[in-house]
Amino acid sequence: MRFDGGYSIVWIGVTVLHVVVAVLLVCRTRALGPLRAQDLLVPLPSVLLSGALVGRAPPPMSWPYWLAALFVLGTTITVTALVRLGRSFGIAPAYRSLVTTGPFSIIRHPAYAGEMLMAAACGVAVRFDSRPESTGWISGLLLALLVPTVIWRVVREERSMSIDPAWSCYVTDTRYRLLPLVW
Repeated sequence: MRFDGGYSIVWIGVTVLHVVVAVLLVCRTRALGPLRAQDLLVPLPSVLLSGALVGRAPPPMSWPYWLAALFVLGTTITVTALVRLGRSFGIAPAYRSLVTTGPFSIIRHPAYAGEMLMAAACGVAVRFDSRPESTGWISGLLLALLVPTVIWRVVREERSMSIDPAWSCYVTDTRYRLLPLVW
Protein backbone atom coordinates (compact mmCIF):
# COMPACT_ATOMS: atom_id res chain seq x y z
CA MET A 1 0.00 0.00 0.00
CA ARG A 2 3.00 2.27 0.15
CA PHE A 3 4.08 4.26 -2.89
CA ASP A 4 7.64 5.36 -3.54
CA GLY A 5 8.53 8.17 -1.17
CA GLY A 6 6.44 6.73 1.67
CA TYR A 7 3.08 8.19 0.67
CA SER A 8 0.11 5.95 1.37
CA ILE A 9 -3.07 5.76 -0.63
CA VAL A 10 -4.95 7.21 2.31
CA TRP A 11 -2.64 10.23 2.45
CA ILE A 12 -2.91 10.71 -1.33
CA GLY A 13 -6.72 10.31 -1.24
CA VAL A 14 -7.17 12.85 1.55
CA THR A 15 -4.78 15.27 -0.18
CA VAL A 16 -6.59 14.99 -3.52
CA LEU A 17 -9.92 15.53 -1.78
CA HIS A 18 -8.64 18.65 -0.01
CA VAL A 19 -7.22 20.09 -3.23
CA VAL A 20 -10.50 19.50 -5.08
CA VAL A 21 -12.50 21.13 -2.27
CA ALA A 22 -10.13 24.12 -2.18
CA VAL A 23 -10.34 24.66 -5.94
CA LEU A 24 -14.13 24.32 -5.94
CA LEU A 25 -14.49 26.77 -3.06
CA VAL A 26 -12.56 29.36 -5.04
CA CYS A 27 -14.49 28.74 -8.28
CA ARG A 28 -18.04 28.24 -7.00
CA THR A 29 -20.98 30.44 -7.87
CA ARG A 30 -22.92 32.46 -5.33
CA ALA A 31 -25.82 30.79 -3.59
CA LEU A 32 -29.09 31.62 -5.35
CA GLY A 33 -31.28 30.73 -2.42
CA PRO A 34 -31.19 32.03 1.12
CA LEU A 35 -28.13 31.23 3.24
CA ARG A 36 -28.66 31.79 6.94
CA ALA A 37 -25.92 32.02 9.54
CA GLN A 38 -27.08 28.82 11.26
CA ASP A 39 -26.68 26.95 7.95
CA LEU A 40 -22.94 27.39 8.32
CA LEU A 41 -23.07 25.06 11.35
CA VAL A 42 -24.85 22.21 9.54
CA PRO A 43 -21.73 20.57 8.03
CA LEU A 44 -19.59 21.04 11.13
CA PRO A 45 -20.48 17.84 13.07
CA SER A 46 -20.01 15.47 10.12
CA VAL A 47 -16.79 17.17 9.03
CA LEU A 48 -15.37 16.96 12.56
CA LEU A 49 -16.44 13.33 13.00
CA SER A 50 -14.98 12.31 9.63
CA GLY A 51 -11.76 14.10 10.49
CA ALA A 52 -11.62 12.36 13.87
CA LEU A 53 -12.04 8.97 12.20
CA VAL A 54 -9.26 9.68 9.71
CA GLY A 55 -7.08 10.95 12.55
CA ARG A 56 -7.68 7.84 14.69
CA ALA A 57 -6.94 5.42 11.87
CA PRO A 58 -3.76 3.39 12.24
CA PRO A 59 -0.91 3.79 9.77
CA PRO A 60 -2.35 2.82 6.37
CA MET A 61 0.50 0.39 5.73
CA SER A 62 -1.11 -1.88 8.36
CA TRP A 63 -4.50 -1.95 6.64
CA PRO A 64 -5.65 -5.04 4.75
CA TYR A 65 -5.81 -4.46 1.00
CA TRP A 66 -9.61 -4.81 0.88
CA LEU A 67 -9.94 -1.98 3.43
CA ALA A 68 -7.57 0.25 1.48
CA ALA A 69 -9.64 -0.52 -1.63
CA LEU A 70 -12.81 0.53 0.24
CA PHE A 71 -11.13 3.82 1.16
CA VAL A 72 -10.01 4.37 -2.44
CA LEU A 73 -13.55 3.62 -3.67
CA GLY A 74 -14.99 6.16 -1.22
CA THR A 75 -12.42 8.75 -2.26
CA THR A 76 -13.10 8.12 -5.94
CA ILE A 77 -16.86 8.47 -5.47
CA THR A 78 -16.46 11.65 -3.42
CA VAL A 79 -13.98 13.33 -5.77
CA THR A 80 -16.02 12.35 -8.84
CA ALA A 81 -19.19 13.79 -7.29
CA LEU A 82 -17.48 17.01 -6.25
CA VAL A 83 -15.92 17.50 -9.67
CA ARG A 84 -19.33 16.89 -11.26
CA LEU A 85 -20.82 19.53 -8.96
CA GLY A 86 -18.21 21.97 -10.23
CA ARG A 87 -19.23 25.56 -9.58
CA SER A 88 -22.38 24.35 -7.79
CA PHE A 89 -20.25 23.04 -4.92
CA GLY A 90 -20.83 24.42 -1.46
CA ILE A 91 -20.17 23.29 2.08
CA ALA A 92 -23.20 24.78 3.82
CA PRO A 93 -26.64 23.86 2.48
CA ALA A 94 -27.56 26.52 -0.09
CA TYR A 95 -29.06 26.36 -3.57
CA ARG A 96 -26.66 27.11 -6.42
CA SER A 97 -27.91 24.90 -9.24
CA LEU A 98 -29.30 21.41 -9.57
CA VAL A 99 -26.83 18.78 -10.81
CA THR A 100 -28.50 15.59 -12.05
CA THR A 101 -25.83 13.90 -14.19
CA GLY A 102 -22.95 11.56 -13.47
CA PRO A 103 -23.14 9.97 -10.03
CA PHE A 104 -26.06 12.29 -9.21
CA SER A 105 -28.18 10.31 -11.66
CA ILE A 106 -27.78 7.23 -9.43
CA ILE A 107 -28.06 8.68 -5.93
CA ARG A 108 -28.82 12.21 -4.79
CA HIS A 109 -25.84 12.63 -2.45
CA PRO A 110 -22.90 10.63 -3.83
CA ALA A 111 -20.27 12.86 -2.19
CA TYR A 112 -21.69 12.09 1.26
CA ALA A 113 -21.93 8.38 0.42
CA GLY A 114 -18.27 8.38 -0.60
CA GLU A 115 -17.32 10.34 2.52
CA MET A 116 -19.07 7.75 4.67
CA LEU A 117 -17.21 4.91 2.92
CA MET A 118 -13.91 6.67 3.59
CA ALA A 119 -14.83 7.21 7.25
CA ALA A 120 -16.02 3.61 7.62
CA ALA A 121 -12.73 2.31 6.23
CA CYS A 122 -10.81 4.45 8.73
CA GLY A 123 -13.05 3.29 11.57
CA VAL A 124 -12.74 -0.39 10.69
CA ALA A 125 -8.97 -0.06 10.23
CA VAL A 126 -8.63 0.40 13.99
CA ARG A 127 -9.48 -3.30 14.37
CA PHE A 128 -6.25 -4.09 12.52
CA ASP A 129 -4.13 -1.75 14.65
CA SER A 130 -1.46 -3.44 16.75
CA ARG A 131 -0.81 -0.40 18.95
CA PRO A 132 -1.84 -1.12 22.56
CA GLU A 133 -3.49 2.30 23.00
CA SER A 134 -5.84 1.66 20.09
CA THR A 135 -9.48 1.35 21.15
CA GLY A 136 -11.99 0.24 18.57
CA TRP A 137 -15.05 1.26 20.58
CA ILE A 138 -14.24 4.95 20.16
CA SER A 139 -14.11 4.59 16.38
CA GLY A 140 -17.36 2.63 16.50
CA LEU A 141 -18.97 5.44 18.48
CA LEU A 142 -17.66 8.05 16.04
CA LEU A 143 -19.06 6.05 13.10
CA ALA A 144 -22.42 5.70 14.86
CA LEU A 145 -22.52 9.46 15.44
CA LEU A 146 -21.46 10.22 11.86
CA VAL A 147 -24.55 8.62 10.30
CA PRO A 148 -27.17 10.96 11.85
CA THR A 149 -25.01 14.03 11.19
CA VAL A 150 -24.77 13.14 7.50
CA ILE A 151 -28.51 12.49 7.40
CA TRP A 152 -29.05 15.93 8.95
CA ARG A 153 -26.88 17.48 6.20
CA VAL A 154 -28.86 15.63 3.53
CA VAL A 155 -32.21 16.79 4.90
CA ARG A 156 -31.07 20.41 5.22
CA GLU A 157 -29.51 20.38 1.76
CA GLU A 158 -32.62 18.92 0.17
CA ARG A 159 -34.70 21.61 1.83
CA SER A 160 -32.45 24.23 0.19
CA MET A 161 -32.64 22.51 -3.19
CA SER A 162 -36.42 22.23 -3.14
CA ILE A 163 -36.77 25.85 -4.35
CA ASP A 164 -35.79 24.63 -7.82
CA PRO A 165 -38.90 23.67 -9.85
CA ALA A 166 -36.94 20.73 -11.35
CA TRP A 167 -36.28 19.30 -7.88
CA SER A 168 -39.53 17.32 -7.67
CA CYS A 169 -38.80 15.61 -11.02
CA TYR A 170 -35.25 14.84 -9.91
CA VAL A 171 -36.48 13.33 -6.64
CA THR A 172 -38.94 11.17 -8.57
CA ASP A 173 -36.26 10.00 -11.03
CA THR A 174 -33.49 9.57 -8.42
CA ARG A 175 -35.21 8.05 -5.43
CA TYR A 176 -32.23 7.07 -3.28
CA ARG A 177 -30.40 9.60 -1.18
CA LEU A 178 -27.18 7.94 -0.04
CA LEU A 179 -27.04 4.35 -1.23
CA PRO A 180 -28.94 2.57 -3.98
CA LEU A 181 -31.85 0.64 -2.51
CA VAL A 182 -31.50 2.39 0.90
CA TRP A 183 -33.33 5.51 2.19
